[in-house]
Amino acid sequence: MKSAPVIEATLGAIARAHRDYERWSGGDWLWAAPEYMATTAIARALHGLDHVRYVTMENNAREAIEYAGGNLVGRPNSQLNLQGRFDLVVWNTQGPRGLIEVKTTVAGYAQLNTDVQTLKTALKKAPDVRWGLVAFFASFAHGVRKDAKARVADRTEEIARRASQEVGDEYTVAQRRCAGRPCDRQLQFAVHHALARPLPCGPNAASVGNGAHDRRTRCSVCRVCQLRPPDK
Repeated sequence: MKSAPVIEATLGAIARAHRDYERWSGGDWLWAAPEYMATTAIARALHGLDHVRYVTMENNAREAIEYAGGNLVGRPNSQLNLQGRFDLVVWNTQGPRGLIEVKTTVAGYAQLNTDVQTLKTALKKAPDVRWGLVAFFASFAHGVRKDAKARVADRTEEIARRASQEVGDEYTVAQRRCAGRPCDRQLQFAVHHALARPLPCGPNAASVGNGAHDRRTRCSVCRVCQLRPPDK
């Protein structure tokens, strides 16, 4: 199962979920929606791909790793909660081949660190799993010194740098646009889109002054962080 079409489909699904919720809510962005909206959109998109047999949601971690040939005998690893759940598990006819964690409210690497640690550890324990993804949506308004686009660029560069530090020499980090074939690196960030738009104006949007909605420009980005061991 190739990871490139999975990355493309995942990023496209997050973007669609964002547009849908903005339309349904009268202007709110994806960070205001329940996270399962993005997770469900990704599952629907992946199930239509070639070589994908099943997509399961909220799959028990122990069960997924055991189905993927994992040996869980021995001392538990604190970075992997075997009683926890993976947001999505992608299967072919032989078993689980991909693990996906989804985040729709990301202000920095702190919100992603646990997922990176979990997937890194799961890949070590599950020999049949080919890759893990952390798919996320983030948005930023203009700051005092930098505009929204600059803040998105700075924050996502910081996420890539800190993820690289977390995985150490076992993985590498590459940051690139989603268009075209993703490079064969072990840990990768693929950019889907970045757009500058006014702040949401739906019923849950923030308001200022005399109740007028805050129209500051905001910039959003969808990304996928891919983890893959060197021998896979």
